[in-house]
Amino acid sequence: MTQPSSEQLAAEIDRLRSLGIPARSGRIRELFDYLAERSLEGTTPKEAEIAHEVFGRDLSNDADDSSVRVYIHRLRKRLEDHYLRETDSPDAQITIPLGEYQLALSTVSPKPMPDDVEASSGAVAKGWGIPKPVMALVAIVLALNLLGWAYFSTRSSGEMAAQTAPVWQELVNSDKEVILVLGDYYIVGEFEDGLFLERLIRDFDINSALDLDARKEADPESYQRYQDISLEYLPVSTAFALNTMMPVLKQTDYRIVLASQFEPEFLKCCDIVYLGLTSGLGALESYVFQDGTYKLGATYDEIMDTETKAYFVSEAFLAAPGEALYRDYAVFSVSPGPSDNQIWALTGTRDTGLVGISEALMAKGAPLQWSATQPSNAQPYAALFEITGQKHLNLNAKLLSERVAD
Repeated sequence: MTQPSSEQLAAEIDRLRSLGIPARSGRIRELFDYLAERSLEGTTPKEAEIAHEVFGRDLSNDADDSSVRVYIHRLRKRLEDHYLRETDSPDAQITIPLGEYQLALSTVSPKPMPDDVEASSGAVAKGWGIPKPVMALVAIVLALNLLGWAYFSTRSSGEMAAQTAPVWQELVNSDKEVILVLGDYYIVGEFEDGLFLERLIRDFDINSALDLDARKEADPESYQRYQDISLEYLPVSTAFALNTMMPVLKQTDYRIVLASQFEPEFLKCCDIVYLGLTSGLGALESYVFQDGTYKLGATYDEIMDTETKAYFVSEAFLAAPGEALYRDYAVFSVSPGPSDNQIWALTGTRDTGLVGISEALMAKGAPLQWSATQPSNAQPYAALFEITGQKHLNLNAKLLSERVAD
């Protein structure tokens, strides 16, 4: 552990704050700011000082209060998680040394060079006591596997390009980067006395940390118990849909972003593909339903056809756990974006709907009259599907209607 200069520490603190790390607001951020101030001053606070000045606790009788230790642990974990996820982490990273209440800079060891890796591998092999002939045989098997994988991977890529359903041709042929948005659920924590987590909450009006900040600013009394806990939940059906869509995505230059972390600037540079439930659309909801052909009803289980005024309500909520057949619904849409880009969406009211529509649209004979190669693709397009399901399985996908906006 190095003793940083105040300038180095201040620079990294400012960088983390600009990224919203460890949080944009709440107790974790208040604790981080307090420790940052004291660390830059060169002083280390005592546990009782933190409890009083950050959490407003009264420890007049030196009574033990675990809240400080709990939040120090959470803060340390958030900092560690951030640096693990950051693709270009700095060489000096902020840590909280065990048993201390201060911020310090820890120098990260450089990644081993090939020679170091070889030496390390030799040490491990020796420790395991694996004979050299066996090691050589393993190396040969691995090499053959890699060659076989490379061959079949190259072959399948060529076949994929030829077999891609027509509906995806324009996405595959686009020269823009693709932002694949996965519909996750942003989870907030409700805290008792501002310190102890009482419940995990999914609020459909709060889909990101920015949404939470806006709600707390607009209505602090109602949302004062809500805190960002850096927790997201990805529905299982989103993973299945992603796996189904992979042959198309492999032919594009794509990167994955969670819906809770979607930024408006993505709309300026890239084609957008959304995979997820209607309840996870978040900021993309207005784009997916912008032409008004279909719209969500009073709940995320309802889709309304605005032309016929018919409502389509998912039955999956009640029927999916049992043996009965049920109907679920899904929408496929393609809309022009604000910067000569396109916004594609596969979204289901429930899991069966999302799985069903992804499988239907990946079939070579996808059940659509519309083709992505037609000139009408410049206008918003949407299609409504009915998915017959049983115990979360997609049994059949039926196209109910499709329209190109005028």
